[in-house]
Amino acid sequence: MTSECCLTESIFKSALDELKPDSLMSDVLHVAEDCLILPNFNLQYDLKRGCRIVGFGKGHQIYNLKPFLGAVLCMAGYLVEELTGRIKGGVLSVPLGISATEGSVIEACRLNNINVVEGAENNLPDKHSLLACQQILKCLEPCTEEDLVIVLISGGGSALLPYPVPGLTLSQKQEVLTLILSDVIGDPLNVIASGPTVHHSNLVSATAVLEKYNLLNLVPDEALRSKVEVDQSKFERIQNVLIGNNSVALEKMNQRALKDGCETVVLSSSTSGESCEVGKLWSLLATSLTDATLLENSSLLSGLKYESTDVLMRIQDKLYSGSRVIVMGGGETTVKIRGEGKGGRNQEMVLAFGISAAALFSHKSSVDVEFLSCGTDGIDGPTDAAGACVTRSMKNSLFPRYIWDLVESSGLNPELYLENNDSYSFWTKVGGGLVKTGHSGTNLMDVQILSIQKKII
Repeated sequence: MTSECCLTESIFKSALDELKPDSLMSDVLHVAEDCLILPNFNLQYDLKRGCRIVGFGKGHQIYNLKPFLGAVLCMAGYLVEELTGRIKGGVLSVPLGISATEGSVIEACRLNNINVVEGAENNLPDKHSLLACQQILKCLEPCTEEDLVIVLISGGGSALLPYPVPGLTLSQKQEVLTLILSDVIGDPLNVIASGPTVHHSNLVSATAVLEKYNLLNLVPDEALRSKVEVDQSKFERIQNVLIGNNSVALEKMNQRALKDGCETVVLSSSTSGESCEVGKLWSLLATSLTDATLLENSSLLSGLKYESTDVLMRIQDKLYSGSRVIVMGGGETTVKIRGEGKGGRNQEMVLAFGISAAALFSHKSSVDVEFLSCGTDGIDGPTDAAGACVTRSMKNSLFPRYIWDLVESSGLNPELYLENNDSYSFWTKVGGGLVKTGHSGTNLMDVQILSIQKKII
C-alpha cells in the first residue's frame, strides 16, 4: 500500500503479463513448416490441408465497465497470426459488446475466414449464442478424417454454446485439438464451459435437477421425452490440452519471486471457502511464521489445502536468518453477503487478514509484512480493482504512515466495513490498498501472496 508498487503487487503484475492467453499459447505450441507442434504434450498436427477454428468463452461485462478482449478471442488472435493462409473456416461465440473495444482483432479473424458472433447478454443463452452454435455445426459439416479442427475454450462458455436437443456432437471423422483455459478448481475438463469435447461418463439426470428445483412444469414435454446418447467412439480423436490454470499462474509468480532473491513456497491452487475465513487463516499463518509457532498451529494448513509442515518449517528457519519469504496460494473463494456495501472476495479477504493480523502492521512490529489477494482476470466483484494488498506502512514523499495506526487515528472501523461487505470503500478511504490492473484478458481464478521479512537485531 505505497505510492510505489509494493513487492507482492509487483510480483502479481509482472506474472500477469505472462498469463495473457496469447502468451500461454506461445508457451505450448508453434508452427514449423506445415506442422502445428505442441512439444510438451508430444503432439503434432499436419497443416497441409489447413484447419478450422471454433471457440467459445466469455470476457467481462460488469455493470458500467467496458468489455475487454475475451480469452477465446485473444487465443484466436494468436492463431490467426501463426496460421495465416491455413485457416479454411471458423466461428467464435463471444460475449455481446466485445466488438466495441476489440474490433481490430475481430476484423483480423474475419479476414482469415473466422466469423465472430456476439451473444449471451448478461451471461445468459439467447438467440445470438444459439445462432453461433448453429454456425459452428455448419462449419464442421464438411470435415473429413483428414481435417484438423482446433477448439478454443475458456470459462463461461456454457452460455455461449446453447443447443436444444439433440445437442452438439462432433463427428468421429476429424482430428480435434481443444485448447483450454481453466477457471475451475481442480481443472475438471468436463466442467469447464460444460466440457463439450469431453466424454461425460457420469451424466447427472437433467430431470432430477429440474425436479429438485420444482421446474419440471416449465419444460416442454418434447424436451422431457428426449434422450441424448453418448457415444464414446466420437471422442477417440479428440485431444484436450490444458494450456493455462491456477497452478500455471502460481508458478509464474513463484519464478518472479525467486528472481528477486526470495525464499518461496506454493501452498495450493485449490483454496476455497468463505473469503473472510480464508483471510483469517492466512493471518494465522503469517503470525505463526513470525512467532515461530507454526507447529502449534499446523492445523491451519488443512484450511489452506496444504499438508507439508516440513517445508514451511524450513521457510520459518529462513525467515529467522533474515531472508524474505514469499508464501503463495490460489483458488476461488466466496463471499457471504451480510450488508449492502461494495467490494469483492479478494478485497474482503485482505481486509479480514488486516484485521486479524493488526499487530504485525503496528509501528512496534519487528517484521515487514505484505499480503495480496487478486483475481487474475483483473476484476474483483462489481469494482474496477483486481483485489487489494495490505502492507505495514503507507509511504509518500515525506514520511511513512503505519497502516493500522493510520486506521485508528482516522476513526475508521474496519470491522464495520467488513460486516457490511464494504471493503472497496474501506481501502478507498484509507487512501491505498486497491490493486488495479484493468481487464487482463484471462481468467485463471485468484491468487494470494504473503511476503514476510523479519528484522534481525
